[in-house]
Amino acid sequence: LSVNITIYLKQWYQRRVRAKYSSYCHLPAVRAMCAYTCQMHPSDCGGLQENVDLLVGSLTTPHGDCTAPVIANGRVTNEGTINAGDKLEIECDAGYVLSGTDNYCVLQSIYGPDSRLIQTCVAATSGMEYTGVGADLSSTVSTTLAGTTCANWLEVTLTGKYEKATVSEGLAYKTAGNNNFCRNPTGLHEDEEAIDYAPYCLTYDVNLAEFGDVDISFGEDVDADATSLTSIYAKKTYCADAPKCGGGLCDNPLIFDEYPYCALFNTKDCYYSVGEKQAEFMWGFCQFSCCVEIGCLAAPTGGTEATSSATETPPVTTTASWW
Repeated sequence: LSVNITIYLKQWYQRRVRAKYSSYCHLPAVRAMCAYTCQMHPSDCGGLQENVDLLVGSLTTPHGDCTAPVIANGRVTNEGTINAGDKLEIECDAGYVLSGTDNYCVLQSIYGPDSRLIQTCVAATSGMEYTGVGADLSSTVSTTLAGTTCANWLEVTLTGKYEKATVSEGLAYKTAGNNNFCRNPTGLHEDEEAIDYAPYCLTYDVNLAEFGDVDISFGEDVDADATSLTSIYAKKTYCADAPKCGGGLCDNPLIFDEYPYCALFNTKDCYYSVGEKQAEFMWGFCQFSCCVEIGCLAAPTGGTEATSSATETPPVTTTASWW
C-alpha cells in the first residue's frame, strides 16, 4: 500500500509541475528543452547547438525599426522610421559625394554591415589641387603614385591591419574618415598640422614594379607572373611626389647657407617618388633647397636672403646647378 501511495504522489507531483510550465510551451526554447512537459517526443528536441541557438534567440528574426542617423553635409531620404532590412538612403549636398558601403537597418537603430561604418558625405573635387602639404586636399582620387588602389581609411584603422605607425599617425588615419581618397589628415583637432609632407593613403596592394630588377621569390600559391600582390597589412603610400606652393609651407624656410651640408644632397630627393626616407630628411632639414626645387622660391643670386615668389611657378624638373 505504501508503495502505491508513493507512486501516486510522484505522478501527482509530476502532473502539477507539467501543468505549471505547460503554459510556456508556445515558446520554442521551452518546447525544445522541456519535451516531456510539452508532450513532445524526445527526437523532436534537436541537438545541443540547436537548443542553445533557440535559448539565446539567434534563430529569431530581428525586428524593430531604425531611426534615421544625422548625416553631416547630407540628409537621409527614407520617409519616417526605417524598417529592418531596408537600405539607408542618403543624399549629399552639392560638392559632396557619398562614400562607404551601403547600410541596412538591422535592429533598433543599429545599421549593418558594421554600425561604426555609416556612409558619409565627403567634400570632393576631381583633381589633385592642394596647397602646401595637402591638408586642404578634397580630391576623390584613390590611386597612389605606384598605381595601387587606396583602401578605406576607417575600415583599415578599425581592424588595425596597417603597418607600424606612431600614435599620432594612427589617430590621423582614423580621422580621414569612411572613404578611400588620398588625404593628408591632421588628426583629432582641426588646428593640428598634417603629419606628412604630401598626400597619401593606405593600401593593401603592392606594385611589384617598385622593386625594379630585384629577384623576388614567390610561394607555391602565388602566380609568378603577377604584377601586383595583396598584403595582409595596409601600407602608407604617397599619392603625390612633393608638397606644393602655398599653405605657408615655403613662407619662411631656413636659408640653406645656415646648413651647408644641404648642398651635398641631390635636390631630387625632395620628391617622394625618389625615396620616402630621403624626402623626409630633405623637407625636415633642407626645406629651403626643396622649396627652390619645386619652384616656390627663387634660387639665391648672392647673399643668403630668399624671396618668396608672388605666384606659383612650374616645378623645376632638373637638379639645380647652383650647388
